[in-house]
Amino acid sequence: FGAEVMAAVTEAVGALPWRPELADEITAMRERLEASRGPRDLKRGPGGVTDVEFLVQLFQIKYGRERPEVRKPNTWEALEALHAARLLDDEEYAALRDGYDFLRRVQSRLRIVHNRSVDEAPQEPEPLDKLARRLGFESGGLLLAELEKNTKKIRELFLRLVARERE
Repeated sequence: FGAEVMAAVTEAVGALPWRPELADEITAMRERLEASRGPRDLKRGPGGVTDVEFLVQLFQIKYGRERPEVRKPNTWEALEALHAARLLDDEEYAALRDGYDFLRRVQSRLRIVHNRSVDEAPQEPEPLDKLARRLGFESGGLLLAELEKNTKKIRELFLRLVARERE
């Protein structure tokens, strides 16, 4: 059942003709998701995991008909395929891949600590420091600085690439 559904979705997305307004619709969907979350939300916050995933989906919708090799269900594989197809340059690819890797690693450590899905970095110093140590950082402050660096870069790329692809 799962593979058949995924194949049907992939085929439908590949058949969807590109219209520049789709970039606006994707941005609006992204903004609605973001509005319900705080800035430390690793998934739906500004520059979070969802920025990368929505960006990948935008490229797949726009280029998937002519370049079926970019239609990958896995975000890491899709980023690699978009880079191989020269739709993302080296810098864009590296920043998106590294930022996505980092955010997913933080999410994974949060899951281990809480034994459930948690997408928000802790506010309190003690749990933040504990998370930081699990990720190889000496302090919560250093972890937050790395989070800020990654989410800022991802958000900048999201906005720039959506605008570029809209044209």
